[in-house]
Amino acid sequence: MALQYASLGLRVFPIRGKAGPPKDWPGIATANEEGVVALWDRLPHENVAVKCGPESRLVDLNANGPAGKRTCSPSCSAASRP
Repeated sequence: MALQYASLGLRVFPIRGKAGPPKDWPGIATANEEGVVALWDRLPHENVAVKCGPESRLVDLNANGPAGKRTCSPSCSAASRP
């Protein structure tokens, strides 16, 4: 999956579940195929994270729990349903 995202020009980095991103993620996020392969050779069981922001034109909206649900617009709530 990481290579597929990178092929779209998205910078990716490994992430371990709820542990959060590594402290050096801005420096290791890459869209370079060789870089992606090297990262996942070292960390083969990690999940794939995509660097959000102006470069990727992606936004991460995290609306957890009741307060998040109340503040998220109806269209966001509908979009998050499977």
